[in-house]
Amino acid sequence: MAGDDESRERLEHENQQLRQRVSELERQLGRFDGERTAELGAGLSERLALWQEAERISHLGTWLWNLSTNEVRWSDELYRILGYDPDVDPSNSEAFFARVHPDDRDRVAQVSRAGVESGISEQVDFRILWPDGTIRHVSMSGALLFDAGGTLVRAVGTIHDLTDERATAAELRARKQVLDEVARAVGVGWFRYDVRTSELTGSLERVLGLSAPTTLDLAGVAERVLPSDRDRAVARWQSVLAGGEVSPFQLCVLRAGDRLGHLYVVPTVEYDAGAPVVVRGVVVDVSERVELEARLRQTEKMDVLGQVTAGVAHDFNNLLTVILCNTARIGGGRGDEAVDYIESAAQSAAHLTRRLLAFSRQAVVEPREVEAAQALEECLAIVGRTFEDHIVIEQTPATEQTTVCIDPGQLQQILLNLTVNARDAMAVGGGTLRTGCDRVTVDATRAAAHGATPGDFIRIRVEDTGVGMSEAHLARIFEPFFTTKEPGKGTGLGLATVFGAVRQSDGFLEVRSKLGVGTTFEVFLPVAIPTQLADARTAKAVSGDPRRILLVEDEPDVATSVARMLRGFGHEVTACTTPSGGIDAWRQAGGYELLITDYLMPEMTGIQLTERLRADRPELPVLILSGWGYEGDRVTALERAQALPKPFTGEELLQAVSRVTSPT
Repeated sequence: MAGDDESRERLEHENQQLRQRVSELERQLGRFDGERTAELGAGLSERLALWQEAERISHLGTWLWNLSTNEVRWSDELYRILGYDPDVDPSNSEAFFARVHPDDRDRVAQVSRAGVESGISEQVDFRILWPDGTIRHVSMSGALLFDAGGTLVRAVGTIHDLTDERATAAELRARKQVLDEVARAVGVGWFRYDVRTSELTGSLERVLGLSAPTTLDLAGVAERVLPSDRDRAVARWQSVLAGGEVSPFQLCVLRAGDRLGHLYVVPTVEYDAGAPVVVRGVVVDVSERVELEARLRQTEKMDVLGQVTAGVAHDFNNLLTVILCNTARIGGGRGDEAVDYIESAAQSAAHLTRRLLAFSRQAVVEPREVEAAQALEECLAIVGRTFEDHIVIEQTPATEQTTVCIDPGQLQQILLNLTVNARDAMAVGGGTLRTGCDRVTVDATRAAAHGATPGDFIRIRVEDTGVGMSEAHLARIFEPFFTTKEPGKGTGLGLATVFGAVRQSDGFLEVRSKLGVGTTFEVFLPVAIPTQLADARTAKAVSGDPRRILLVEDEPDVATSVARMLRGFGHEVTACTTPSGGIDAWRQAGGYELLITDYLMPEMTGIQLTERLRADRPELPVLILSGWGYEGDRVTALERAQALPKPFTGEELLQAVSRVTSPT
């Protein structure tokens, strides 16, 4: 028994120690669990805060739907997306659908039901409508969760707020559209060429005028380059690909419709390990600029030709004046056949110089108001009689006034030259002559290309369907003595005269022509302003009474010849070869009844000399001679002043003296 008692005591003692150990372990375990739980709680809180911040930044809200309890839970970001307060508003399907836009509500409900029934969730885009009318664009995605038995128990998902993204995308699209429209308007395209794959992308079809979509590779672009530029372009491109110089260059290309175009290429290169891998750049259509520059160069060229021509005509007119004045003295028109031949040849030469002066815009003209449409109609009535039956005339009637300020003779010459040239261009194969007259507004860019002033113009159009002209001929048609007609059928002064007459009237011309298609001339003349027309003054030749005349002419031979002619008519003449000499003679003798002066002289013009002498005698009659040209408006604006272009005959000189000295 004693042994049993000892055994029980020992066991009880061991149990007591074990209980103490367990209690100690329990205390330690409790303390560890608390610390671990606190640590885990802190970690979970930190992760939850990060998750919520990520949702806020990405505008992505999450939701959980317990199908067994129908409990719905939303994240704080989803509350914000739906426009609810997480501390006040409930999270349930009724609250959700209350925010779905009425027009999208049935569709979203149908997709949700279909997902639950099929067990397959789908993404759906729809709109959220807040109570204040704000509309948000969202996208909802979900996932279905099943238990071990295959029963659907939960659905989880996200709602992504796409409003800001869509607004940004819309703004980018709008900006791209604006950039595309600007690029299209100014003729700008772009390209990207991958050296490794030989892939060419961009909008080169835009600057080439091709319809989209058009796929172009490098070979296709090269085919569009004119043969004259192709070798240079290929060499330049190969140099770029080989790592050579990268700089802008210009190409002449064939655009859609076989139209000539000029492109300015600005390339840039991306390198990898020193080797080009991508070539990209901008291509600008500079066709209009090149065309305007060519027109400007042509205008400048014609101006220079005009100055040279006027100088030759001026000197020639002085010689012809001497010839005509002296042939009158030695028996012109009195049965001397040799003298008559000389006089006839001089008159023909005078007619030639007048045409040259018209080309150089130095001809003596009397501008007045003229109805261009009426003048065109009258011209066609005359020229039309010379047309063969296989040429048809189509005239578009003018719908408004077409009044221009021009010398009527010059306008008639312009119209006759253009219509006769059109007739000759259709002489063999026949065709149609189309004419018209209308009013147009010319902007600064177009006017600058022709050295004109912007504003309202009357446009006279003469179009034929004849043989047409090459570009080489088109560039020279206004040059004096250049003609495309057969020898003996053209002097080469017709269009030169047209050019000069139009420019002298502050107008300009545009010409289009194509071989085998025809030619179109468009004459632009400024709309007439009544105040710009000077009063026409005419006087009757009432008397050939002898006069005291002061003659100032810087060409000695002309001065001598004119003085002799005047003295032959009974006039008393003092001849001077310089304006200063004329002023001295005026001061010494005085009593002169008429001043005859050349217009263009070294010291001063004839108008300036007139103003100097009229300071003493305002009523002094003046006859101004010109072998070059003069400021027509200023001459006609002078009281008791007349103009007489060189060369002239004795009879013309006598009539001019009588008119200017007439008291009426």
